[in-house]
Amino acid sequence: MRSGASAPLALTDTGGGIQAFARRQVGRLVGAGLFAFTAFAVASLATWNVADPSFSHATANTVTNAMGYAGAVFSDLAMQFFGLAAVAALVPAVVWGYLLFS
Repeated sequence: MRSGASAPLALTDTGGGIQAFARRQVGRLVGAGLFAFTAFAVASLATWNVADPSFSHATANTVTNAMGYAGAVFSDLAMQFFGLAAVAALVPAVVWGYLLFS
């Protein structure tokens, strides 16, 4: 037979309370926001058209971007500033969003 006392039950809350809960929820919200932004950015870059109206291209053409005028402006500025590297620039946002969300 075993002699000695067993380990006492932990009755203290080690979860951090309401502050830790709020911090986790804000992190998840920010992570979901980053996911939504990258989804918007990928969709707007995938349907980028040089003939779409933007800040740098005034035209009477209709917007053909899947994300509308905002997507046309975003994709035009991203392609002008970064070129095709704009797609690679979204990878850190996806990783950061995943880390915040999980």
